[in-house]
Amino acid sequence: MASLYSGNDIESQGGTQFVSEIKYFLATDEFQKTKNHFCNTQNKSDKDTFVELVGRVVQISNPVSSISLDTKNFSQSLGQSKDYDVGSNFFSANAVKNSLTSRTPLDFPTRHPRLLICDNGTIRVADDAYVHFANEDAYLGRSQLKYALLFLWLNRFSNFISINSIYTDFLDVLQKRYSKNLCSAMQWNTPLVQRRFEQLISDFTYDNVHCYLEEKDIVEDDFTKILKNLSSHLNDALNKNRLITFLQEQNILDALVEKKDSTPASSPSFNSKPSQIIYYGVPGCGKSNKIREQLKDVPEKNKVRVVFHPEYTNAEFIGQILPKVNGHVTYEFTPGPFTQIIKRAYLNPNEQFYLVIEEINRGNAAAIFGDTFQLLDRLKAGETDSLGNDPANAAVNTFTEGWSQYFVQNDDVNAYIRGTENSIQIGNIRFDSNTAIRLPPNLSILATMNTSDQNVFTLDNAFQRRFDMELVRNEFDLTKPAVKTQYEAEIDDTGIKWGQFWGWINAKITATLKGLSSTEDKRLGVWFVSNVGGIIDDKVFAEKVLKFLWDDVFKFKRPQIFADGIDTLEKLINSFEKPSEGKDRFDVFKDKANLVAFVASPTL
Repeated sequence: MASLYSGNDIESQGGTQFVSEIKYFLATDEFQKTKNHFCNTQNKSDKDTFVELVGRVVQISNPVSSISLDTKNFSQSLGQSKDYDVGSNFFSANAVKNSLTSRTPLDFPTRHPRLLICDNGTIRVADDAYVHFANEDAYLGRSQLKYALLFLWLNRFSNFISINSIYTDFLDVLQKRYSKNLCSAMQWNTPLVQRRFEQLISDFTYDNVHCYLEEKDIVEDDFTKILKNLSSHLNDALNKNRLITFLQEQNILDALVEKKDSTPASSPSFNSKPSQIIYYGVPGCGKSNKIREQLKDVPEKNKVRVVFHPEYTNAEFIGQILPKVNGHVTYEFTPGPFTQIIKRAYLNPNEQFYLVIEEINRGNAAAIFGDTFQLLDRLKAGETDSLGNDPANAAVNTFTEGWSQYFVQNDDVNAYIRGTENSIQIGNIRFDSNTAIRLPPNLSILATMNTSDQNVFTLDNAFQRRFDMELVRNEFDLTKPAVKTQYEAEIDDTGIKWGQFWGWINAKITATLKGLSSTEDKRLGVWFVSNVGGIIDDKVFAEKVLKFLWDDVFKFKRPQIFADGIDTLEKLINSFEKPSEGKDRFDVFKDKANLVAFVASPTL
């Protein structure tokens, strides 16, 4: 694939930009063909799908293979880490991000004829992109050899019936994946490209590759040099994975990968201990932010975030059979976030993955998890289990610390993990159609829960005991600049600081509601309202804080808290936002003098 680029700096900036342009263009075309809509990067599902399609362009090894060889470019940058993500030079620092604030759609790229259009975070193929891609020297420059090379590369994981039907089999695959415009521009269905492709195939037969390996004494050669020289051969499509099989049989691939990475690619191990934690506390205390900070350096593909709510179902969480329209209606399994993150964790055992559940008790968690509730029990150190597998595999499929202690059978999830393979090797687990589903050791679950009594559902003890519980303390950590700014933020022009009011009102809540249930849950969190430039707007304060105090906290204690004459929420808000002559905004409280004199503290 390096031959698609005319420059000699394929691993430098010019080559990197060229590869980025190609992979994003092909991924966008495939997205539009399969999804029947443009890619909205503000939609997490769209974004995740787009990243996977980018990976399909540059990955060296099949995603469901136990061999892990990945690249972000087409040449020497090979290794075991999936570094083809689209963050630094597309989603977050180029046309997509800029389009969110641009008044007009933006072209991508800008240095070469445009291929994509980014409009308010949505990506689509430009109308003239196919002509540019096929004909411009910046891209494939009317080269039938490059058309054929791309044809071969994009089919590296495709199956075929026989060597005689390989061209028509591959053409059928590409016509299903990509648009008519792309297939036509690449002339993939023309005799000229067919002949070019068949010439390439004739040079890459199994016997030729076998002889090449022996003649080059490949075991002693350098890892990256070998893979560069064999870049045309290293694909699963040609002779149905015979090259990979040969390398494995000769113990060549393991030895080579060991030079590159201390962990052999063919036998990754689950060596991590999972976390299952529910962070709980009052509204606004920083539960979601705690998880965000904890996972800020984790790539997006390694985490899935979901919010539970009263209408959220088990089918949405796990997956369900849904109709798909692509010329005709088919019914296919659509994985939910739970299944998506399990598959990623299974196929990448040396990476850490996280399922983040916001507001876990605002939905019926027991119903949403369903039978997968059993998976939350994990094996402890020294424990093993081999139940739930084909007896013939029991000796191999021994589950150890961090795996689910129990298992569930789910044919749809099982098939989704295996993809098109009959069985796959995942660490020391041989995963086939008879293998039960368990949570792997490299998958953690982090959740948030408001302790407020307004929540729709409660978590029973059986559910809670399967998680560690961690209280997010409702206090200011003044060593953090952003928190200190929040603490010292002035409530409009009142002279009252947020930290001062926060401490005063929370003390009053505790004293006034003493003896009532859920008293602590009524307190205001440190981030119940946020400052902008060190100021908390009076309208925001009135509509959020005062309304909460009136409607929820002091619903049955209003005469004790609020000034005489304030008998409706409307009067309360009006009196604060537009105090009458001679009155102060905080005169809405009976105990204003104590508020003014209150000595603020960052802790309660």
